Amino acid sequence: MQGVSILHLLRRWLKPRVANKKLLLPPLQLRTAVYGFLEALPLDASRMRESKLGEVMAAYLVHPTESVANRRRLRALTDRVSRSILGKSVGFSGGTAERLRAEAEAYEAAGVVGHATSYVSAQAAGAGADGGKPVGGAGLPRRKKV
Repeated sequence: MQGVSILHLLRRWLKPRVANKKLLLPPLQLRTAVYGFLEALPLDASRMRESKLGEVMAAYLVHPTESVANRRRLRALTDRVSRSILGKSVGFSGGTAERLRAEAEAYEAAGVVGHATSYVSAQAAGAGADGGKPVGGAGLPRRKKV
């Protein structure tokens, strides 16, 4: 079978079946084992798109009978694949501080105060320990009153 990858086969295993107008999921143990196998694989974004495995994973993320532990695993897998697509690192390295400063400046330019990134902009401006706290309690964005 030319053109069939392991991701295609895993998708076929995970794909729900329809019987008597009911959607039947594969057994929980099978889904858990496949997710564990996927965690060990180096997932390539182009192959994920090609196999359409991401569609099945996304469906299980919102499916009411999927277990909480499996949803966590699926969230981590989809985050890992999306980071590879977007070119982001897994950790907080690689220009995160600069990106947060730019984001804080954009919020301030738009007139939003109390955003959690105001801490970063205050630190960038050289504020002391007391001047670096976010304004507005829980750090939720609020518009400035005009």
